[in-house]
Amino acid sequence: MSRVLRLLSVVALLGLMLAPTATAADGPPLWVLHVQNHDGGISNGVRARLAASELDARTATSVAAAALPAPGDLDNVQANADCDPPLPQNETAVAFNPGDPMNAVAAANDYCGDGYWIGATFDGGHTWTSTFKDPKTSSGDRCFGSDPTVVYSVRDSAFYLATLCFFTNPISEVQVWKSTDGGLTWTDSTKAAIVITNQAGGGSIDGTVFYDKELLAVDNNPTSPHYGRVYV
Repeated sequence: MSRVLRLLSVVALLGLMLAPTATAADGPPLWVLHVQNHDGGISNGVRARLAASELDARTATSVAAAALPAPGDLDNVQANADCDPPLPQNETAVAFNPGDPMNAVAAANDYCGDGYWIGATFDGGHTWTSTFKDPKTSSGDRCFGSDPTVVYSVRDSAFYLATLCFFTNPISEVQVWKSTDGGLTWTDSTKAAIVITNQAGGGSIDGTVFYDKELLAVDNNPTSPHYGRVYV
């Protein structure tokens, strides 16, 4: 599904949730009841905001209270940086450095912009840095990023991150970025490695082709004949 269609779906969902279809006398809105009674269908960000508001008001229902961990067990941290108003950051991918397991990189679709939120940690996930990065097409134009996938190459001492770069014109290509400092900085978007594209050298675009859901893999076995190779 394209980023445009996803965004329209998000807007439609938000419009449904925010519509004044229920009053206090009618009870909680349907989306609140959904969160309290079902595991799926609404993002964890929505669930977390509901839980926080209920705790602040000291009016948490027995269902929500039962789902909250005990204070001593609450060791989750928020890695991503939100925007206002909050929009989805999803399809998260995570990889860690086998030589330094305290170092890891996470990446997610970022609906606040046109690309990715990329997080890096060097203390095992206790704290994270946030980088927002938009991809560029092979011709240098902005495009939407989607479907992040991340791996770490022991041979190269580097993280690799692949992105789908697409737009409504309808260009579609798969790109790969590289980071050699633990995920703090990445290949310039205009210099990404182009794995495959539906744009010909002359600039024409084959609209019958759309590349989607790329995945990275790396061979970190030093005895393998394919040691260090990164596959898309």
